[in-house]
Amino acid sequence: MISESSLVPKYNLGTSSNNVTFNTRLSFPGCTRRSRSQVVLKNVKAAEYNGKPPRHFGCFFGALGLNFTVKIEGVMEAKLGIIGGTGFYDLVGLGESKHITLKTPFGDASDDFSIGKINGREIVFIPRHGRNHTILPDKINYRANVWGLKKLGVTHVITISAVGSFQEEIEPGSIIFIDQYLDRTKEQGSDTFFDQGAAVHISFGDPVCPCIHGQLIGIAKEQGVRYTENGSYVNIQGPAFSTRAESNLYRSWGMSVVGMTNMYEARLCREAELHFGTIAQVTDYDSWKEEAVNVPAIVVNLKKSLESAGKVVAGFIEKFPFPECQCDCSNALKPAIYSDIKLLSPALKERYSLLLEKYYP
Repeated sequence: MISESSLVPKYNLGTSSNNVTFNTRLSFPGCTRRSRSQVVLKNVKAAEYNGKPPRHFGCFFGALGLNFTVKIEGVMEAKLGIIGGTGFYDLVGLGESKHITLKTPFGDASDDFSIGKINGREIVFIPRHGRNHTILPDKINYRANVWGLKKLGVTHVITISAVGSFQEEIEPGSIIFIDQYLDRTKEQGSDTFFDQGAAVHISFGDPVCPCIHGQLIGIAKEQGVRYTENGSYVNIQGPAFSTRAESNLYRSWGMSVVGMTNMYEARLCREAELHFGTIAQVTDYDSWKEEAVNVPAIVVNLKKSLESAGKVVAGFIEKFPFPECQCDCSNALKPAIYSDIKLLSPALKERYSLLLEKYYP
C-alpha cells in the first residue's frame, strides 16, 4: 500500500481552463525511495477531485488502481463577493438568499454572510457596518469579513464606500473608482492576516485589480452615471470627520477623497489573493469648504450616489466574470512570503491554512 501521496500543482490554474497538471511523489511503507511522475486531470469542474490515478504514471503505481484525493487550487468558478458600506446594507435582487454565520480565526464578522443568486450566478454579500449600522469604522473586524468571503469561495470582491471629496470637480452625489490609497490610521492589527510567526510582504504598488477597475469604468460609462475614473483615497482613523487643517493638508497633497474603511479591505484582499475593486460614493466636500461636513448633509447626497452605485453594481453582476482579463491577484502571495513556512507551528499552520495552504511544502 501507499502510505503517503502528495500531489503538488505544477502551476496555478486560471478560471478559464479545466485541465490541471500535477507533479506527484509516491512512497511506500519502509521505503525511502520516491517515484516521481506527472498526472494530468482533464475537464476538472470542481475544487476537489476524488478518483483513481491515471494509468500513465510512467511506472507501475498507476496500475495499482489506488484512490487518491487532489485538492485543486485556483480552479473554483469565479464567484463575486460584495462588501456594502453606508446606506448599502442589502443587495437588491439577491433572491432566495441564505444567511451564514462563520467562525473565523480572527473573530466574528460584521454580520451574517448573505448568499443568493442573481442572473443564475451565486453572490456573497456582507455589510461592513452591520445591517443596522452599529459598528464604527475603527471597530470593524475587517479580517473576519475578508476571511469569510474567501472561505465561502469568493474570488472577486467589490466594495461600496462613502467618501468626502477634496476636489471641486469630484462632486457630491457622484461616484469615483479608487486606484490608490494613503493610510493615516493610528491603530494596527486589522491590516494584515499574518500577525504571528510569518513575515509576509505583499506587493501593493497597485492596490486594486486592474481587471475589476477597468470593468467598473466601462460599465459606468454605459450606464451614463456621473463618475470619476480614478483617484487617491486617504484612509483616516475616524469616527470623527477631518478638521479643516487636516482636510486642507490632504487637499494640498493632491488627494481625491477621504474615508475610514477601504484601505484595510484592499490590503487584506490582496493578502487573500482576491481580485479587488471599489466604488466610492461621494457624499460631501469634507471640511475644506466653508460648510462643515455633517450626517444630515451626507444622507442627502448618499441617496443620489446610491442610485449610481446600484446601477454599476447591477451592470457588473450582469457581465461577471471577465475571463479575457489577466492579472496577478490570485498569486499575490507567491513573491511575498519571506519566512520559511515549514517552520510554522501546527497552530499557525491551521490559522493560515485558508491563505497559505497552496504554498505549504
